[in-house]
Amino acid sequence: MHTLQEHYTQVIIQLMEQIQGFSNLEWTVAIKWAKNRYKHKLKEGTLNFCPTLYATAIQMASSPQAQVNHALQDSIKTSQHSSSGNDGDTGETTMKQKGIRMMGQDKERKSQTVTRSESHLPTSATVAKPTRVSSDSSDEESLGTANIRNTPYRHINTNRKATDWSITIHKPIVFIGDSNLSRIPRVGNTNIQVDSFPGANFLHMSKLLEKLPVHPHTQKIVISIGLNNRQQQPHKTAIRQLQGLWRMAKKAFPNATVYTPIIQFSDLLPIQEQRNLEAINKYIESHGNPLCELNKLLFKVERDCIHWTGITAQRMFDCWVDQLNF
Repeated sequence: MHTLQEHYTQVIIQLMEQIQGFSNLEWTVAIKWAKNRYKHKLKEGTLNFCPTLYATAIQMASSPQAQVNHALQDSIKTSQHSSSGNDGDTGETTMKQKGIRMMGQDKERKSQTVTRSESHLPTSATVAKPTRVSSDSSDEESLGTANIRNTPYRHINTNRKATDWSITIHKPIVFIGDSNLSRIPRVGNTNIQVDSFPGANFLHMSKLLEKLPVHPHTQKIVISIGLNNRQQQPHKTAIRQLQGLWRMAKKAFPNATVYTPIIQFSDLLPIQEQRNLEAINKYIESHGNPLCELNKLLFKVERDCIHWTGITAQRMFDCWVDQLNF
């Protein structure tokens, strides 16, 4: 028993010695990210409490060997005292020990139950990536599969986008956009549908929505698009196409709130393309209903500098959903 206690004592000491110094820069970045994601849900008292909690941990770690050894000695003395107690209090001591054992067994059972439940939860390593939709698959069949798996529906790759693409609205909250949306591993909400159109730009999406009948029951629509407009002149072409897209969206979804996320892009793109996207973003911020971008420290793209990683796609989607407040 004592050997096991000494083992855990050493483990605790090693963990406490690994506590690093407090970094104001990292703390500032963390606060900015938390405020952008959680908005009003993040209380000021929580932010004020964190440095105090950290200082307490540092104080506990100031002399871990002496403190842990002292706690260990107290535990051993208590155990010895219990085993050699007077006959008069033997019954009371036995009852207390039984109570402690029962509480420990109950906690162990709860811990095992939680562990078994968590083992069934999906992780980033086990979630399958969205597959491409073959051109000979019908919209209805693929859409049904997407519903069952609760993953985005990726429409076909085509050079005749305005002709071949169509969409069926079947949820109160709709996300539409380019191929990056298909990289979201899971949607996680039965009230949301996500449709991905690879290679789409503002004009393509406008033509798509122009085909739709009026959907008065749609509550929110998020249009995540713009990267494929990066080579266009912003004020002469891209922004005019964006204006037309917003008009078509309000026509198709007259009672819905239309959101346009800020276009997040890699700083490895050509400088002129970055400037074009920055100009579009400024217009979205001043004239649209924008959704804030993901923390830059969490934004990662593939080698092509265009497509998000799967983890980034999930974080981006979760960040947007938090801002919708539904």
